[in-house]
Amino acid sequence: MSTDTLLPAALSALSESPSHAVLAEHDGQIVGILTERSALALGTEAPSGNRRLGDVCQHAVLWAEADENYIDAYERMLGRGMRHAVVRDPQGRTLGLLSESAILGRMGIEHFAHLDAIEQIMTPDPVTVGPDTSVFECVTRMRQLQIGCVMIATDDGMPAGILTTRDVTRLMARRSALQTLPAAEVMSRPVIQLEAERPVFEAAREMAMRGIRHIVVTRNDRLCGIVSEHDIVRCLEHRYVDVLRRVITRQARELDGHRQAVLQANVIDQFLSRSQALGLCLVGTDGQIAFINPAARALLDVAADAAARHLSDVLEALPPDSRLQLSALSRLAAPDGPVSIRVGDRHVLVRAHRFVTDASRGTQAQLLILIDDSVASEAGELIGFSRHAFGTMALPMMWADTAGKVTLSNAAFDQLVARTDPATPLDLGTLFSHAGALLDPSPDDAEALRVRCTLHRLDHRDIPVELFFSRMAFLGKRYLGGFIIDLSPQRAIEQALQDAEQRLTTLLQTSPDFIALKDPDGRWLLANPAGLRMYGLTHIDWRGKDNRQLAARVGETMRDPLERCSNTDQLAWSRREPVRYIEEIPHTEAPGTRSLDMIKTPILGADGQPKALMVIGRDITERVDAERARREADARLHGALAGIDDLMLIADCAGLVHDHYPKPTPPRFQLPDTGLNGLPVETLLPPEAIAPFQLARQKLRDGLGVQSFDYAVNRDGQAHWFNVRLSRHRHVAPLGGGMTVMIRDITASRKTAEQLERLEATVDDRVDERTGELQSALEELEAFSYSLSHDLRAPLRAIDGFGRLLAQNIEAQLDPTDREYLKRIQAGVQRMNGLIDDMLDLARLSRKPVERQTVDLSQMAQRVLTDLADREPERALTWEIAPGLYAEADPILMQSVLDNLLGNAWKFTRKTEAAHVKVYAEERKGRRWIVIQDNGAGFDMSYADKLFKPFQRLHSPRDFDGTGVGLATVQRIISRHNGQIEAEAAEHHGATFRFWLDPSPPG
Repeated sequence: MSTDTLLPAALSALSESPSHAVLAEHDGQIVGILTERSALALGTEAPSGNRRLGDVCQHAVLWAEADENYIDAYERMLGRGMRHAVVRDPQGRTLGLLSESAILGRMGIEHFAHLDAIEQIMTPDPVTVGPDTSVFECVTRMRQLQIGCVMIATDDGMPAGILTTRDVTRLMARRSALQTLPAAEVMSRPVIQLEAERPVFEAAREMAMRGIRHIVVTRNDRLCGIVSEHDIVRCLEHRYVDVLRRVITRQARELDGHRQAVLQANVIDQFLSRSQALGLCLVGTDGQIAFINPAARALLDVAADAAARHLSDVLEALPPDSRLQLSALSRLAAPDGPVSIRVGDRHVLVRAHRFVTDASRGTQAQLLILIDDSVASEAGELIGFSRHAFGTMALPMMWADTAGKVTLSNAAFDQLVARTDPATPLDLGTLFSHAGALLDPSPDDAEALRVRCTLHRLDHRDIPVELFFSRMAFLGKRYLGGFIIDLSPQRAIEQALQDAEQRLTTLLQTSPDFIALKDPDGRWLLANPAGLRMYGLTHIDWRGKDNRQLAARVGETMRDPLERCSNTDQLAWSRREPVRYIEEIPHTEAPGTRSLDMIKTPILGADGQPKALMVIGRDITERVDAERARREADARLHGALAGIDDLMLIADCAGLVHDHYPKPTPPRFQLPDTGLNGLPVETLLPPEAIAPFQLARQKLRDGLGVQSFDYAVNRDGQAHWFNVRLSRHRHVAPLGGGMTVMIRDITASRKTAEQLERLEATVDDRVDERTGELQSALEELEAFSYSLSHDLRAPLRAIDGFGRLLAQNIEAQLDPTDREYLKRIQAGVQRMNGLIDDMLDLARLSRKPVERQTVDLSQMAQRVLTDLADREPERALTWEIAPGLYAEADPILMQSVLDNLLGNAWKFTRKTEAAHVKVYAEERKGRRWIVIQDNGAGFDMSYADKLFKPFQRLHSPRDFDGTGVGLATVQRIISRHNGQIEAEAAEHHGATFRFWLDPSPPG
């Protein structure tokens, strides 16, 4: 967009940009960039309708070349603190914008192999605000903390929404009042959440699908962090060994550059400190020699131990002409130039300088300076070269006097201090920090100085420098000078090294993989926390120890794996290339073993000698377990398929068989024994099945779903039926689609179906026949009931009547034994009458239709127990009846049920002190049971199978009266209600009866 674009229009475009940035263009050139993060500053400033894109964009743009590796480009983005890079081609044309969203969108699952769970990279404890917090306050916090979003949380701490930089950008584009706008009204929702243990790839996929850059991380449905696309992409640069090598190589290159700079400084230092010796001889007017140095003795051929007190001592070794020239030169008051004398085979240049040695007496002397003529010629050339080199040398150089005034400098120094006019005076006191210590040295200070300080440039910029200075005297004056090294590039290198080291440290600390570095002798130099935990070395001093030494310090289970490491280390060194293998070690944090995918890479120096061994291991336990489980599942599936009765054919889109089960093919399908793979399915079917198979296959292609048809084959004069079922799959041909053909022998089921059809044709006749038989049985039952009621009662009445008359007539003549016999006859008659009554009731209840209605069992039980208490008021029995016990049942039949069950409870608690009966409901087996419980005599559960059979008694008549028909009647009534009754008891500890009724009538 043009730099003249009004700010609202630029913000509107920014809010819709997929790269979250817009570029500012002026005269066809990219001059700046506006991102959502940089736009946050606008949200806290006073609004202005006249501002334009060029006024607010960032003018620092990071460029990336089109053929540049995206990891390198992203590392530069991280180093500059940027999230975008402008991509250009070799001709400088802008091609596009590289953003973190673009990088994340291009990533496949293989890029996330080193990242297991979101919690490894998430930002814990995200910034949260309340729903009533204004957008302005949120923007202020986002700017202060340099974050891309804030969470809006409910009172219980759960995320209600999220406010991102994109949301703020849209609000600013609409010129909303951020100070008064609550964040809850404009936040993004619903909040996309993932559990902390979910894989990072799932978070990346969710971001790409939904077009978002933040996902809330929860643990057990509680907020624990937030993960952004920046967190994910930033971790992708640390991918496995390649990135480690990249970091190490870059560090080595930077260190080598620093070494070269130091070496260059040493060479220059040696060059500047190089000097040439001169011969010096001080001669008085009387010819006495006050001083002569070794160089003068050598040039004049005077032995080192020979006397040289007078000029004549020196002249003796010279030829006559040279003697006269040197003698005359020593007496001249104002020598006009050097003279050349011959000493042996060489020529020596001599220059004389007049000196006053004692000003009070006016004593004078002549200083003779001697140098070999050939050396002087070479020195002249060297001095000329040195002057040229001093002026053109790339290293800044300067000299200053004791007052700090710069007397000599080269062009590089002028450029370093930003002096454009060579006439501008310079002073050490204003140029360098701590200049006073340089100009006023202590007597113990060395002549050579190496000092780091700050250079104050003339353009008011300060830069770090290092001074390589020397002190020297020339023509009676002291000077200080040398060359200066600009430390700014070195500081950048050091900062880059620190950043690289920090990134490497972060990688080691956060990586879930085992990362270690060993020296050629196998001693551990470096290891990350994850690796130490895997091998149980967290609390052991492992640095500098080899595998065997560490094995002696760990537990028994980890000794063998550590000792085995030495073998694989040696294998990697012997092959001089990476070695990869799967290592099984005991799991230190859970039962079982841990599977590690190990890569050991030897690092060799330039001379081919071993330097270090890089060891990286990835925990693939889950993957190995999953693969093992998959193989076991495949084996089970294949075993199951091998035993099936059907024939399964797996075919591709062309109809060719790729596999089949079971193997070999069962003979009943009459298929080849040599194998079916590669054969068309149609050739395996009989002619009767070809046409329906082709039709079903065409319908399957048309997307009509699973197809099925039957066909018959005549074999041995009998029809054999088969069913064919076709379904689609994508296991063989993902693009065209294959099919699965199931062939089942349905001959037996076909015969069964035919039999069912024949039975169905005769079912009406059978029902009529059975109905007639049932009617006859009912008539016989009624006749039997009539017989009981009339034919059996007449003899019983006669026995009972005559027994009474006999008792009245001969009572006086009867002894006690006879009276007992007579009582037993009368009791037997009464018991027989009771049996007849009970049998009639049982028959009558079996015939009575069930008329259901809502029955209040609580009220009915209360009436039964009250009637029993009225008949036996002397009984001290208490009862407890739960209210609200209702049932959909026949009230007459339910009255009989409660009469019998509560009557038994009343009867069998007759001999119990503090007798108690309880009626209540309970939920068991998904049903509502009505329970009647007493604390009476109970019964032996081993005879419980006789409990509900007619005329079966579990107690003696002497102890408890009864006919044994009551519970059979109860069971018959419950069954007619489609219910169930159960009983449990213990002798002398009471009995419990519970039943349930089906609320709906039988269909």
